[in-house]
Amino acid sequence: VRRVPVCRWPDTVLSTDIRCLYVVGGNYLNTGSDVGKSIAAFAKTEFSVCHELFLTPTARHSDVVLPVTHFLEREDVVFPAENSMYYSAQVADPAGSARDDFDIFADLAGRLGFGDSYTKGLSSSAWLAALLDESEIPDVAEFRRTGMFHRLERHRTAFSDFVADPAGNALSTPSGRIEISSGRYADLGFPAYPTYRGFAGDPEYPINLVTPHARFRVNSQNTNIDWFARREVPELTMHAEDAQARGIPDGASVMVFNDRGKVIVPVRVGDGIMPGVACLPAGAWLELSDDGIDKGGCPNMLTSTEPTLPSKGPRTHSVAVEVKLAE
Repeated sequence: VRRVPVCRWPDTVLSTDIRCLYVVGGNYLNTGSDVGKSIAAFAKTEFSVCHELFLTPTARHSDVVLPVTHFLEREDVVFPAENSMYYSAQVADPAGSARDDFDIFADLAGRLGFGDSYTKGLSSSAWLAALLDESEIPDVAEFRRTGMFHRLERHRTAFSDFVADPAGNALSTPSGRIEISSGRYADLGFPAYPTYRGFAGDPEYPINLVTPHARFRVNSQNTNIDWFARREVPELTMHAEDAQARGIPDGASVMVFNDRGKVIVPVRVGDGIMPGVACLPAGAWLELSDDGIDKGGCPNMLTSTEPTLPSKGPRTHSVAVEVKLAE
């Protein structure tokens, strides 16, 4: 197994001999950086498969879409951020030919000759029962009835073991302690202590675009549901000074663009955002026109796969763009 930073997967596909893409549990052609590059990566491969409930942009660019069950169509357990476990009951039969991810993988493993080693002879329900039997839950039947189990130390405290006994529970840093000034970090070519690096910007693209989460979407989920879509219409927010300098009135249709892509959306002009900054919430589904312009309001047409360094995380709040009235 080889891993790459999530924001660099299209660069990896385009620069290597990867011939197949298999996508489960994600809408990469919407939530991934530089959607245009990601589309090129899909086009380069010989075969692409996607597990999905809906015809998302990623599903539309896949050769095969395997329909999977909704969480209400299967039994499962959920691990939240807190120190708890939730039970997710099945309340409806799967629609059409939808199947659980596990069952699809089990069949594929069987065709590839390692079905028994994958399933260990257990079905998905048997695996779930085994998981619950081996857990700390004292009464599994009660857990299934109530749907919740909370440990006594429900809310975790970061580094609690270290705080209680720094010598006996040393951290993985060279000193074994929390390091505000890090020599290891400095060895990578960065300042040894936290500093603000600033936003370099670009004279050709002087607006800094930020892409926060939307109020009525969970990443790209809910875009295709009318109730949510009517309450979360994609629009760009920009400061009145920037809009006036470009001859852009409030409510106009604008093109947001850079050397990676173009997006056409309505604009809201006001003083609730800093001059030099614009905001387009993340998640709206891609709607590409024949000339390659997105009219769905997907900001990842504009973001870059160049990661933050040295952590190599996505860099979606420092995107240099320009804005003009749409023709």
